[in-house]
Amino acid sequence: MGAQVLILPLALADLEEAAEFYDEQEPGLGIEVYAFLKQCLLSLRQTAGLHRQKRGIYRYVVLGRFPYYSVYYRLEAGIALIAAVIDNRRDPQFNEDLLKSRF
Repeated sequence: MGAQVLILPLALADLEEAAEFYDEQEPGLGIEVYAFLKQCLLSLRQTAGLHRQKRGIYRYVVLGRFPYYSVYYRLEAGIALIAAVIDNRRDPQFNEDLLKSRF
């Protein structure tokens, strides 16, 4: 049996931000990005715990049509708690600070 997945509110906001960004690039693309990333998060039902781990935080690098994102989560009592969906094209220091604030 796989893990349950809980997408925390700030991670959902990350998805919405990604959708808005892509919608600005090409109207209608935001919906596709949101659906793609959400499906990646839900795939953690089968793959949670298999990703690279550092200090109890797992990093799942998204592959596919929108490969610029990483998902950061923790496993607690069989639940994948998704805390952040980060655009890796951003400034690394910004991303590091964001992760520190979420974990």
